[in-house]
Amino acid sequence: MSAVSEAQCSDIPENEVWRSLRPLMSRLRHVRVGGLHILEQLMAEHYDPTQATIDSEGWHSHPQNPSHTDDSVADWLFVIDTLNFGFWHDDNSPVRVERDGVAYRGYWALCATVNNALDQGVPMCDWESLSSPSGIPDSTLVSLFTDMDGRPWPLQAERIHALRELGAFLSSSGGTRSVIESCHNDALSLVSTLTTHLSSFRDSCACPGSLSLSPSGTEAVPPYPSASTPESVVTDTLAPTEVEEGVTLTFNKRAQILVAELAAAFDCKDLGAFHNLHSITMFADYRVPQMLAHLGVIEYSPALLAWLEKGGDVIPGSVVECEMRAASIGAVQEVAAKTGISPAAIDFYLWDACKREQNPSNSALYAGLKVPMHRCRTIFY
Repeated sequence: MSAVSEAQCSDIPENEVWRSLRPLMSRLRHVRVGGLHILEQLMAEHYDPTQATIDSEGWHSHPQNPSHTDDSVADWLFVIDTLNFGFWHDDNSPVRVERDGVAYRGYWALCATVNNALDQGVPMCDWESLSSPSGIPDSTLVSLFTDMDGRPWPLQAERIHALRELGAFLSSSGGTRSVIESCHNDALSLVSTLTTHLSSFRDSCACPGSLSLSPSGTEAVPPYPSASTPESVVTDTLAPTEVEEGVTLTFNKRAQILVAELAAAFDCKDLGAFHNLHSITMFADYRVPQMLAHLGVIEYSPALLAWLEKGGDVIPGSVVECEMRAASIGAVQEVAAKTGISPAAIDFYLWDACKREQNPSNSALYAGLKVPMHRCRTIFY
C-alpha cells in the first residue's frame, strides 16, 4: 500500500465525472443513497486512511494479473481495459475461458484470453499489428473472443473496433509510456487523453429529460413508483426520454479504472505515480452498484427492483441506468470524503467483495447476492 494523507482525501476534488453528476443527487427517482454508515464501517475495518491509496498487493495476488512491473504491464493494461466490458451472455451466464486447466469467468476470462493470446504469439501489444487486419486478422480476434463452449462473446465487432482504434492511437503516439508520461503524473489528464482520442473510452451520455438539472428549489423529491406499477409503465420509465439540451452526464468508467490499475500494478511508482489518484471517482459498472444495493448503501425503488428480478434489460443512457451509476458514484464519494479513503480503493474493495459473494455452484453471475445485477448491453462496462 502507498500512503496518502487524510487531508488529501478529506475534500475529494470534483473531476469531470462528479461535477456532471452531483446536481442529480437530489433528483433521483428510482435509486436512493441510504446506508452510508454500512460502507463506512466496512472500510474502517479494512483500510487505514493514511495507507489506502490503492491495494497493489491485492492486485498482484491474482494469477491472471502480471506479477512484474515493466512497460509490458502498461501495454497489457491498455489492452485489457479497452476490452473491459460485457462479460455476460443473454442467458445471464458469464463468459468462460480456460487457461492452464482452470476455467475463468467474467472479467478474469478476459485476462486469461489476452494471456493465452500472448502465449500463442498473437501480437496483442504490438500497436501497429493491432491497428490493422493485416497485422492481426479479424478472424483471429473473433476466435479469441469465444467461450470455451464455442459461444461468441457479446459485442465482438465492438471489441475489434476498439482494439483497432487503440492500436492506431498508440502506434502514432509513441506507445503507452509516451502517452502516460505526457500527462505528467496527473490522473485526470490521462483520463482526458483517453476519452479525447479513443471513442470507446468516451463514457458519457445526454442527460435524460426527467433528470432535470434545474429544480425549482421547492419541489420535493419524487416518490418511488409503486411495485404494482403495470409492466407497460415500468418499461416506459426505463426507456430513454426527452433529452435536456446541452447537458452531458459523464461516467468514464474504463478510463478511470485504467488509471487506478496502473497505480496498483506499479505500486504508485513510475508509470503508476499519479499525484492526484484520489481525485478519480469509483468505476460505475453493473457489479459495484449491485454490491452497494446488496449492502443497503443504495436502494432501488420497488418497481425497478421488480424489473431487475424478472430479468428486464436496462437501456444504455436511460433514466434508471444513469441513476444507478450516479447514485453509486455519489455514495462512494461521500464515504471517501468522510473516511479519507480514495474512491478507487473503495471500489476495489467492493468489486472483490462482490466476487466473494458469488455462488460458485451457480453459473449465473453473482447468484449469492440479494439484488440482481442490472443487465445493460454497452461497451462502457
